[in-house]
Amino acid sequence: MDVIQISEAVVKLEMKKKEIDSLLEKENQQREEFKEMISDSKFVEFLTKVYNKKIRRSKKKAADRPGNASL
Repeated sequence: MDVIQISEAVVKLEMKKKEIDSLLEKENQQREEFKEMISDSKFVEFLTKVYNKKIRRSKKKAADRPGNASL
């Protein structure tokens, strides 16, 4: 690698770090807004559990895709 490629990689890395920081800040703001909205609810524990749950999307089966029609 030459110096130009290294400097370009460093610039890209810094841009990604800034993007990650802004996304983390946005996530923290959303989390605080959520806590404020549910603070007086009797379902605080349940709602927090649902909010923190990771989304797992199911993969489509081959039969569900168009173009794979079986007769």
